[in-house]
Amino acid sequence: MNEQSEQRKKIIPFVVSAPLLTLAAIFDVVNGLINLIPAVGQTISVTVTVIAYMIFGLIFSLMGVRIMTKKRAARFFGPMFIEMIPIINVLPGIFLSVLLTILIQNFESKIAVVAVKNVRRGKNLQNRLKKGLGTATAENASKLVKTTASYRPPPYPSSLPKES
Repeated sequence: MNEQSEQRKKIIPFVVSAPLLTLAAIFDVVNGLINLIPAVGQTISVTVTVIAYMIFGLIFSLMGVRIMTKKRAARFFGPMFIEMIPIINVLPGIFLSVLLTILIQNFESKIAVVAVKNVRRGKNLQNRLKKGLGTATAENASKLVKTTASYRPPPYPSSLPKES
């Protein structure tokens, strides 16, 4: 993905994230209930988990959220391994995975917006300095150094009493 499209990341709004989190919670509850079935329940639970991750992966990819980078894949698929362990899979791994993906996407998109604004401010400042509207240019700094280096204080007026 190039830099411009990386900066144009979309925030996942509450209207979209609430149903996603609800669906993830439903998958976790169904997994918890399926785990009550001895032996066969574990196999069915793993199948439901894989299907849930495929569904959420498809939804996020349709929304333009990239989950297959190194860090994001670890955050998205990491809780899936919780769902694969027999007794621990009662924990809400799918919900945690979807929640982390939404929170991190929104956080990164807000950071991208702030970064773009700061870059624009920096370019505006550079343009102002080039036009001479600012005082921090290298030429102005060298002139200031030259004038301060050659500065000599005026002599004392003769009307002041001399120290004895």
